[in-house]
Amino acid sequence: MLHQKLTLLAACLIVICAPVAGQTVDEILAKHVASLGGREKIDAIKTLKVTGHTSRRGMEITTERWLKLPGKVRLETKLPGRKMVQAYDGEIAWGIMPSRGGGEAQVRVLEARRAQMVLSQVEIFGPLVNPKNRGLQIKSMGKQDFEGTEVVVMQLTDPEGRVTNCFLDTEYYVELKREIVQTDGEGNENKVTTFFSDYKEVAGVMLPHAIKTEGGLGRGGRGGSGGRRGRGAEMVIDKIEVNVAIDDAIFKKPETNGK
Repeated sequence: MLHQKLTLLAACLIVICAPVAGQTVDEILAKHVASLGGREKIDAIKTLKVTGHTSRRGMEITTERWLKLPGKVRLETKLPGRKMVQAYDGEIAWGIMPSRGGGEAQVRVLEARRAQMVLSQVEIFGPLVNPKNRGLQIKSMGKQDFEGTEVVVMQLTDPEGRVTNCFLDTEYYVELKREIVQTDGEGNENKVTTFFSDYKEVAGVMLPHAIKTEGGLGRGGRGGSGGRRGRGAEMVIDKIEVNVAIDDAIFKKPETNGK
């Protein structure tokens, strides 16, 4: 199934494929950047608007994401009768959370864990494209099998000690899977796994159009899926617009409650 989803990559990309053994981290990262379209085309993208949808428990959810690179993002999640907003303006992560009781939505600065989740939305190309910008330490953990596809696991450690594992297939060097361990304020841990597929070319850059996430911290610090497959939500990307005009005001936290 994965090979079928990567057929478009085979047609669009010319990547020099060599055995992972003996390759340096820099060589693997260079192949990854080349597989996405190359540094020049990636750097030419300054803004994006991403529209997608997902179904969860019979409920249709639509999302819109505005990115102004390198570090601003606004994410709107629309549920039946409610809308949730999360954003980062380069300094503050904030959100507008709908009230379950039908009261006025509340604007608030996000606590560390949720802020980190919002910040991860800025990485539209993935954390391996510009790892030095975040001070990440990277090492190769060797090869594994992922659903019949050989992958190399790249382990990233951020300045706070958080570890992320990125799984790149060894033929095209695109990211198929990402694992992050989240910890809540009580020290509870849960692994969040994200799967990337259906890569398509957008402005000369290959971007996934199907993103499935499993796991995560629920209420009280309990995990969602415990690592099981099949219980996550898959987002389908309907449209990606590149270098659209975006007003900086949409990233700023409102002074008072409101929409």
